Amino acid sequence: MKKIWTLLFAVILIVPLVLQPATAQAAKAITINVDGVQLKTDQPPAMIQGLLCYHLERSLKH
Repeated sequence: MKKIWTLLFAVILIVPLVLQPATAQAAKAITINVDGVQLKTDQPPAMIQGLLCYHLERSLKH
């Protein structure tokens, strides 16, 4: 009986490893548009207190 439980436990651990996708791909680049104008950033976004924040090269003021 102990062998059956050991085999069942081993199968439960191995099955998720077999079903994983082979490769992962990077997400598409994020673009920022304000009033139809695409803004350029000089660094990738940073997560600050659950918000996605950007450092912009130019001011949003007109």
